[in-house]
Amino acid sequence: VQIYGRVLSATKEGSLTIDDDSLQGGLGVRWKPLSQYNLVLSAERLVRIGDFARNDWMLRAGYSHDHNSDNQDNKSPWWSWNLYLDAALINPANPDIFLTMQATGGLNMRLSNGLILQPRLTSHLNWQKDRFHTTSLIEAGPGLNIRFYFDDTKYEAYRSHIDLTVEYRLKLSGTSSGGSGWVASFKAQF
Repeated sequence: VQIYGRVLSATKEGSLTIDDDSLQGGLGVRWKPLSQYNLVLSAERLVRIGDFARNDWMLRAGYSHDHNSDNQDNKSPWWSWNLYLDAALINPANPDIFLTMQATGGLNMRLSNGLILQPRLTSHLNWQKDRFHTTSLIEAGPGLNIRFYFDDTKYEAYRSHIDLTVEYRLKLSGTSSGGSGWVASFKAQF
C-alpha cells in the first residue's frame, strides 16, 4: 500500500511553458493486491490548483506485464515486449471514463556496457468519455529507444536508467482531432 501526492500540468500551446490554469493536484492511496501480478488499484482525491482543474474523486486500475525488458547481461541481441493497460473513472456519480492500452516490442542491442539501443514498434489505443465529448484514437508505428543503465555496484545489478525514445505514430482510426506525427519522451528511473 502506498500513500502519494502529485501535481500535474499541461504546457501552453506551441511552448514548453507550464500553463498555470491547468495545474492539478492529487492525494491518493495505491494498493497492489496480488504479489504475482502488476495490478495496481487506487483512489485519489483530485485537488484544484489552476482555474481549469477540478475537485473530484478518481478511481483507477492499472496493469502491466513485460518480457525481457530489463538488462540482459548474458544476451545480445534479445527481444523484449511490454503491455500497459489503464482505466480511470472520475466523479463516480456522473463518470468521466478514460481507457488506455499500449504495447511495445523490439530487438535490444548492446552498444556498450550499460548502453542499449532498441528499434521498436508501438501500438496505442485510447478511449475517453467526459462531459464534453467521447473520443477514440488507435495509432501505431516504428520508433527507436536508447537506454543507459547506471548505479550498479560490485554486488548489485543496475538500479537506475535513463531512456530517450523517438517514435512516429500513424493514426489508424478514431475520432480524436490529433493526426499522425512524431512523439518523443525522456524518462529517468531511480
